[in-house]
Amino acid sequence: MKIKEYFEKKNLASIELYFVVYRRAFAFVFDISLFLLSKYLHSRKDSHSVAHLNIVAKRSHLLARETHSSLSKFLRRP
Repeated sequence: MKIKEYFEKKNLASIELYFVVYRRAFAFVFDISLFLLSKYLHSRKDSHSVAHLNIVAKRSHLLARETHSSLSKFLRRP
């Protein structure tokens, strides 16, 4: 029975680790693309679009945080 529990825990830990790594990689790429898009909009003097872009960035980060905490709670459930 202990062997089965060990492998179940190890599998959940690896799934959570992969999720964290992929989430951080996606967030990094997403942040860079938002940064470049905002620089482009600033160069065009389009402040209205930059404001909308900032709102989208804040909402996406909040959603990513909520998704991560929900998945972590789900994976840690007995």
